[in-house]
Amino acid sequence: MHRNTLLATLAVCVTALIAILATAGPLSPPAGPVAPTHKTLTEVEPRTPINAVPFTISQSGSYYLTRDLSVASGTAITVTAPDVTIDLAGFTLRNIGTATSGIVASAAANGLRVHDGSLRGFNLQGVRSDAEAAQAVNVRVSTSVSGASGILFVGAQGRIDACTAASTSAPGTGDGLSALGQNSVIESSVATRFRAGIAVGVNGRVAGCNASECVTGVSASTNSRVAETVAFDNSGTGFGLLNNVGVEGCLARSNDIGFSTGNAAAVIGCTARENADRGFSLGVGTVMTSCAAYDNAQEGAVVGPGSLVTRCTFIFNGADGLTIGSDCVAEGNASDSNTGAGILVTGSGCRVDSNAVTDNATGISVAAGGNFVVRNSASGNTVAFALVGSNTTGPTIPAGAITTTSPWANFLH
Repeated sequence: MHRNTLLATLAVCVTALIAILATAGPLSPPAGPVAPTHKTLTEVEPRTPINAVPFTISQSGSYYLTRDLSVASGTAITVTAPDVTIDLAGFTLRNIGTATSGIVASAAANGLRVHDGSLRGFNLQGVRSDAEAAQAVNVRVSTSVSGASGILFVGAQGRIDACTAASTSAPGTGDGLSALGQNSVIESSVATRFRAGIAVGVNGRVAGCNASECVTGVSASTNSRVAETVAFDNSGTGFGLLNNVGVEGCLARSNDIGFSTGNAAAVIGCTARENADRGFSLGVGTVMTSCAAYDNAQEGAVVGPGSLVTRCTFIFNGADGLTIGSDCVAEGNASDSNTGAGILVTGSGCRVDSNAVTDNATGISVAAGGNFVVRNSASGNTVAFALVGSNTTGPTIPAGAITTTSPWANFLH
């Protein structure tokens, strides 16, 4: 029985071997010389090396630095063709004389992409593109010239990602990281000691950035969005923003003014702390919600007419906590320990509802008639409610047992 099994296994193996040999093809090489099968250097590395500067790129394609390169005058790399990629390959372009720029792309050079390296000491700018759809990724620019800029993209759809720009001199006329054309984006980047640290044009976006020791930390034009960004130690405004701008999850600390916006802005979940002037200076028709103004030298927030302020805190500010103009709504806010009023109403037509004001000089101060002041609570203020003119208010209930059934009552406690 064992012998039969062995013979059957052998038969199967022989059959399989015959099948393999039948399909393997001839073992003898073909007649004639054997052709080479290796790839050319161009096929293996289909890019053009940059071994020396100045260097002009006039054809589309991919280029890369082979080592650190220095230039004494003019521009290190000039780009006149579209769809060019420059890989700095971890190396540095450096000015060793009076050179103005590291990389400059003309208006015809759409689609420039520069990545992964450094530019140092240029007198005008590190990287500039006047064309559309320029990109800089993981690029570091440093300068000691007060008027120099870091990265400047003028055309639409520019993108700056994971880049840094730093100046060792006081802020001058140059900007750090700028993408000024429409629909441009700056993300995950850092700028220090420039006129404007980070700047985007119309319909721009800034996210996850940091700007410090500039005149203006972050500048954004109309219809832009700014998120998760920090501006601190800037001598002017932390965030200088125009009309229709949305700002979310940002921090302005130790600037002159924390946030300044035009009209119809939406400011959500932001913090202004220890600024030398006011924390927030917001325009007409602004929505401000879930924000904090803490320990600013002047007002916590000054908000233009027709605005909505909800669920915010205003604490330890050197003047009024919140100042609102005409036709505003201030609802559900907490204002504590401000030198002036917890909430100051300077116009008419406002609704001041369900706010908590504590330990201010005046809890709620209304400087004009025609307002609706209801359901607020006040404690520890020198003066709880100071209302001028003819306003509609709920009854004020003193501390202790609630003795009214009015749903509109204001309370002391």
